[in-house]
Amino acid sequence: MLRSPASIASIHPALPSRWREELAENPEKAFSGNGNHYKDQARIAELERLLGQAHAEIELLKKAFAMTQKKVRVERIKPTLRDGI
Repeated sequence: MLRSPASIASIHPALPSRWREELAENPEKAFSGNGNHYKDQARIAELERLLGQAHAEIELLKKAFAMTQKKVRVERIKPTLRDGI
């Protein structure tokens, strides 16, 4: 015996017809549902957290680099001060 797609999927027999109608009427909104909205929101939150962490690390590295450059300039000036003595 040949089984219908609805019986294979264990859904109401009229549901596939309704889905076809929804798709024909408005393809953009057909099957929109809630889906994995929470997963998307969790992923966005994780990416925002990582972005914030990266921003903080960049700022720390900028400060460390500026301090290193300042030390290098001071070390370059010191020998010239000694030569003048």
